[in-house]
Amino acid sequence: MNLTLALPSLPLHTGHRQTPAFNQMLRYGRWQPQPCRPSEFYRRHLWQGSILQQAKRIAGITPDRPTAFASPFYQEMGMHSAGITAGRHLAISPHEAQRWCAELSSFYQDEHWEFVPLHNDLWLALMPSENHTEQPDWQVTPVPDIGNQISPADQACGNDAPTWLAKQTEIQMWLHQHPLNAERHRQGLQPVNVLWLWQDLTGNANSDIIFSNSPWAAFSPTPARPVPDNFGDLQQILNQLSENPDNFLILQDDFTLCGSESHTSLLQHWEQTWFAPLWQALNQRRLHRLTLATEQGTLHLTPRSHLAFWRTAGKFERKFG
Repeated sequence: MNLTLALPSLPLHTGHRQTPAFNQMLRYGRWQPQPCRPSEFYRRHLWQGSILQQAKRIAGITPDRPTAFASPFYQEMGMHSAGITAGRHLAISPHEAQRWCAELSSFYQDEHWEFVPLHNDLWLALMPSENHTEQPDWQVTPVPDIGNQISPADQACGNDAPTWLAKQTEIQMWLHQHPLNAERHRQGLQPVNVLWLWQDLTGNANSDIIFSNSPWAAFSPTPARPVPDNFGDLQQILNQLSENPDNFLILQDDFTLCGSESHTSLLQHWEQTWFAPLWQALNQRRLHRLTLATEQGTLHLTPRSHLAFWRTAGKFERKFG
């Protein structure tokens, strides 16, 4: 069995006494630096082909209709940048998503723009297609790469950038006075005051079976299965499969979602449920290859990795620098 654990924001350092197996993996694994943006990470491990075309299929939209993703945010303006809270942290309800999209479609009826909720926090913006079927010519930072703030470098460029900026500004003003945001304020919830329009991304994932609870797994080439609670449960699932695939992927956003202050406790949880039993399975040759993947690179381990006695604990930190 060849297993890849794709864990964005995984902290690559030791010093945690409660994670001895994870420390051994970092010490003995062969490190391949391969820094990438979050969107590139998902392209590499989770997606295959155009995710916009897959979104259109999910929403029942014709393939040639010009379309963009539309992600709701809460934006708080600062002196030199705009801090944001992504839609997945805003507890947007299905009712709110449906209503915002329906009323935005009505607002832009004369311009033939339509809005469709794909998920509560990810919508589609359908543009007029009477005269052409080409996508608009704007290049803009995709949502996975936005992080916690929007900077001027994230704004659109390209021939249609003025249209993008006009729509962003107009929708922001429309959302500012929307009654749903007044209701959210009464409930102690942050408002939705930005709708970020962004373009397609393509991926080249090639795992036989994908386990992921990430919302981005909706665009994986085959339906992603829920992540098992631990390595033992994974083995039981694989033993029940009629086919015998070689390559498995587990992708979890745990470390991205929890924040750095919670990394230590989360590492201890992963130590018990995954790292320790995986390290044991490697040394017992029940696992042929294990790959730990992050946005910084990949760590490769085999049943012979622990034989590299020259990789002392004092030296290994430098390979992640």
